[in-house]
Amino acid sequence: MSGLSPRAVSGGWYGMRAWIESFFKDRKRGGWQPHCSRMSDPKRAKRLWLVIAVTALWVVSVVSCFRRGLQVILARLLRGEGLVTGRFIPEP
Repeated sequence: MSGLSPRAVSGGWYGMRAWIESFFKDRKRGGWQPHCSRMSDPKRAKRLWLVIAVTALWVVSVVSCFRRGLQVILARLLRGEGLVTGRFIPEP
């Protein structure tokens, strides 16, 4: 987004920038780390990226922070409380 001109970027996009940057930071630091898979088959890699995308969406739907959402899911599973489902509430 930083490559766009100021006229091309709305306030909404700029507001999401912090969220997007923190998501990538979490993914690189403690997320799923797909770069460690050493996968060479493109079809398998495609499925892996789909699973990563869906699970990342699930984790941030539980709590809007990647790491905290993952902690909530794992804690509930360890306590035997079952899976938690998240939700997205659009801003007004």
